[in-house]
Amino acid sequence: MLGVTIGCARCHDHKFDPIPTRDYYRLITTFATTIRSEIDVDLKPDETRAALAKWQVVQEKKDSWVGQMGERIVARTLYCLGKNPPHESGKFEWLVLDDLEIKSLNGAAFKSQGDGSFLLNPGTIQKGDRWVITTESKAKALTGIPC
Repeated sequence: MLGVTIGCARCHDHKFDPIPTRDYYRLITTFATTIRSEIDVDLKPDETRAALAKWQVVQEKKDSWVGQMGERIVARTLYCLGKNPPHESGKFEWLVLDDLEIKSLNGAAFKSQGDGSFLLNPGTIQKGDRWVITTESKAKALTGIPC
């Protein structure tokens, strides 16, 4: 019986095959439940516990980092929205410029959004493009433009 295949028995019987189709399906039903078992058997429980403990330490560090980053993002967002007090020096204050005009030296298209912001059409961007921003303001200095 060694070396006998049962592949043909799935579809049909051969005159001299030792395993007919009927026996093939009996054999398959016997082993079908062991192949698709719902029970997981931990063959190395000590190693699994050690690996899980190591994973939990790493996961706690990640969770802590994600929590800190979340707090920083919320704080920064509130700060940028002007819901927090100004910078520690008391000198930092956002000024939205009115009558702003933006031109691209290479033809990129800007569209005013009506709230003081502009949207750049991505299909018109060229590498090395430079922009000219023109406005009038009573501010003494311009120190940054948020992107």
